Amino acid sequence: MALCLIIDDDSPIQPPSSYKEAVKQDKGWMIAVQNELDALGRNHTWELVPEPPEATVIDSRWVFTRKEVDGSTVLKARLVARGFQLPTMDDEVVYSPVARMMTLRMLLALAVEKNYEISQLDVKSAFLSSRLSEPVFMRPPDGLDNVPPGHVCKLLKSLYGLRQSPKCFNDYVSAKLSSLGFRRSQIDPCLYFNTSIMILIWVDDFLLFSESVDEINKIKVKLKSFFELKDFQSQSKLVFLGLEIEICKGRITLSQKALVDKIVKFFQMSDCKLQNVPVQPNLNLPKVDGCDQRFPYRELV
Repeated sequence: MALCLIIDDDSPIQPPSSYKEAVKQDKGWMIAVQNELDALGRNHTWELVPEPPEATVIDSRWVFTRKEVDGSTVLKARLVARGFQLPTMDDEVVYSPVARMMTLRMLLALAVEKNYEISQLDVKSAFLSSRLSEPVFMRPPDGLDNVPPGHVCKLLKSLYGLRQSPKCFNDYVSAKLSSLGFRRSQIDPCLYFNTSIMILIWVDDFLLFSESVDEINKIKVKLKSFFELKDFQSQSKLVFLGLEIEICKGRITLSQKALVDKIVKFFQMSDCKLQNVPVQPNLNLPKVDGCDQRFPYRELV
């Protein structure tokens, strides 16, 4: 659950890398931290208990980010557990399935052919909605006040950073959808369906397909009783599985423009000229003395 503060600040200062840096840098970070802690408390994410003898107690850290929203700078703080400090777990304890690209393409093709309605939902603070199957103990995070001496946080809900959090959330989603009468596909475990709706899940993003807008709206109401949802109502452009999906009547266009722009910017090629072929035809490359130029070519291609 990442809480934020909106400020009017054009400062290019990088976000702090630790709680101590945040204290020194800007009081806005402390407001974001307190908002996050308040939200975690309302969610009953943990309870303070005396540290059990011989228990493995993990640490946590704060992650700070700046984002631009509608021309304002947003300060965001998220508490992340250092789940790598837990003992080794079996794959079945931490494995969480992800949607297949083939399934998404199939559903989009069906949507075009049968003129399906498409709607997208995002689960806010997804991992925090599911309970842990086993107790995890965490040292009180920086900024948490009124902690009795010798006490630790016993996590009751999944927290970002725990290796088992994705699976706990996926199991929670599966159980809730099953209670609503949905069946899970045997081909793609992230595809759920009933007689009127198909739902494809990518971590905390839901993509709904149906012939009826009314059916989609009915299931949204039921889902909102389980999750805190952001509803991208009737948008013509969606982002799912890293693809930008543009929906027009009788046509759906897929692209990855944002990813391409990011790659071009990262490799400082914004001013490069477009070419039809990788190199000029009949190019004779001369032999160059000296060290080879260090360029991450394989990463680029």
